[in-house]
Amino acid sequence: MSTLNKIRAEIARHEAALTELRSAEEVVSRFEGGTAPPPENSRRPTITEAIMAALKNGAKPAKDVLASVNSIRGETPAGSVYTALQELKKQGKVVLRGKEWRPKS
Repeated sequence: MSTLNKIRAEIARHEAALTELRSAEEVVSRFEGGTAPPPENSRRPTITEAIMAALKNGAKPAKDVLASVNSIRGETPAGSVYTALQELKKQGKVVLRGKEWRPKS
């Protein structure tokens, strides 16, 4: 993997982490009865971004990836997530080892 690709992968991981933190901020704000400030970037994360965020902490079976994607971006059809996983696999960004998906390092 080239240095540029490594940098891009690291940026994607950080963007996914930021998305998760913004979601957590919104949930905590709701529990505390306040209102969360509008996010800087209010666009909904793509399925691919949500998958990479879900896998950033290690391998997961497909059903857990789906649950994580749903928690990050809202209800998402399982077929769409599985199709995105296959596309990421073709692009060399994730691998399937046994029954678990993991980011390719």
